[in-house]
Formats: sequence, structure tokens, C-alpha cells
Amino acid sequence: MKHFSNITSLEDLKSQYKKLALANHPDKGGKTETMQEINNEYDILFSIWKSKLSVKTNETAQSTRSEFYTAWGWKGDNYNSNLRTKDIAKIVREYLKEKYPTYKFSITAPDYNSLDIALLEAPQDVIVYDNLDDCQKKYYNENTLNFDVNYYHISKDDRLTELCREILQDAFDFAQTYNFNDSDAQIDYFHTNFYNGMSIGKWDKPFKVVEKQARIKAERPQKPTEQPEQKAIPENLDIQIIDYSEKAFALIGETKPIKEQLGNLGGKFNKHLKCGEGWIFSKKKHKESINKLLKIKIA
Repeated sequence: MKHFSNITSLEDLKSQYKKLALANHPDKGGKTETMQEINNEYDILFSIWKSKLSVKTNETAQSTRSEFYTAWGWKGDNYNSNLRTKDIAKIVREYLKEKYPTYKFSITAPDYNSLDIALLEAPQDVIVYDNLDDCQKKYYNENTLNFDVNYYHISKDDRLTELCREILQDAFDFAQTYNFNDSDAQIDYFHTNFYNGMSIGKWDKPFKVVEKQARIKAERPQKPTEQPEQKAIPENLDIQIIDYSEKAFALIGETKPIKEQLGNLGGKFNKHLKCGEGWIFSKKKHKESINKLLKIKIA
């Protein structure tokens, strides 16, 4: 091979390819013909070394060539090229809302490749006042505090309490699982899914302490079923109970004074019953109710 030498493993092949791509890519002044030669050799060698693996992989030469341009490229576990930054902002927002219900965050995607995380409210003060600069102390005293947080150095930001640093670090780490970064500042090459912004408060929404308890989702208590008020039944009504069928019985006669009660119990008035007009009931569903209403025993 012209460009590759002393390959010891598939990972070694990938590593050599990245170095050759950095040195010879046309975007960095290399020749297209040379890069094509490197790609062709890589494709051949990749097939050879892939066949030697004891554990098979679905990787192809093309997928590994196109995945990262730099030697330090990485991709988060949840990265999905089909997700827009606005989609990721929504996912991060829901994650923080569920995990930290007494805190309020603003998660926004101001453009297609930016994701901003701002802590707006907390149930207790998260600021170490003595470590603020004079300007920040002034804003703090005026309840208009907001400042940027360097997400690369969250753990060292002594303006924040330890708990606050842990929460912001968790928010940043979770967001990064949806990111990828294939950048190299030394060669002035930058390629990432999105850039992060992080702050305490915002210029138009300063940070504030708001004491509140977590909202605990609970089942709504069932409202008791309102039973219709039973009116007194006139005495000496001439009502007959007819064994109408195997599954139903009928009430005929002077039913008009108690038609409301009969309707509430589930009866159906029918003018065309074989025994004359009256109310029809299910034996299975309504026998006990009629027994109580008329204070008689229906077989």
C-alpha cells in the first residue's frame, strides 16, 4: 500500500486514516487525487481487517470514513440526525422538569445549531454572594442578577453552590448525549450538532428564589355519584308486575305518578308491550332496585 503501513488492527487502521485525512483532505489544501487514493486503500484494508474480527460489526468503510473528519470526533449516545435542535430542547426541558420539579429552567433553541440552558428559579439561593464581582453583587441586590456560566468549567465556578453546580452539570451532560462534535481548533475546523449556552437567569428574566414544593402527580379523587332524590311513592297505586320474558319483567298500570323514579332506575317506557303500555326492566340489572322502590319481592 502507498499510504498505509504497519497496520496492526482495525482501530489502528481507522487512526491512520484520520491522520492521513487531516493531512491530505482537499478542504485543507490537499490534492483530490491523493485523497481518492487514500480512500480506495482504506476501503480495501477495512474489508480485510473487518473479516478478522471475532465479534462482527455492522460498520462499513464508508460509514467510518464519513463519520468523523478529525482525530477527536465523538457522538453522544442519543444523537439522532433526524432531531432538530428544537426537538432536543423539548426533550431536555421535559427531562429537567421531571427530575428537578422545584426548579425552573428556560431551554431554548435560538437558531438551528444553538441550545441555551438558563436556570431561572430555585427553591433556595444557589449563589455564593461573596464570590460575585462588584457588578454582579449590585445586580444581586437589585434582584436583576443574570450571568453566563462556562459549561466547560461548571465544577469550578465558585459563584454557585455545590448543589447548583451538580444540577447544571447534569443538565449539560444530558444535552450532550444528543450532540456530536467533530471539531479541531488547531486546524480551524468546526463541525458540531449544536453549540451550548448556559446561564443563571437571562437578561429579561433575572434569577430569583421561589420557594415551592414539587408537584406530585396523583389520581384525582372520584366524585361520589349523586343519587337522585327519591320522591315519596303514593300509596295504593294499582301496579302490576308481569314476568315479561326470560330476561325482563314489566310494570303496568298506574305508573305515571312514579315515572321519574322508574326512569332513573333504568326503566324504558313502551306503549306497545304485549301486556299493554308500561315499563320494561332487566331482571338481572333492575330487580333489586324495583324491590326497594315498591317494597315488594320480585321473583
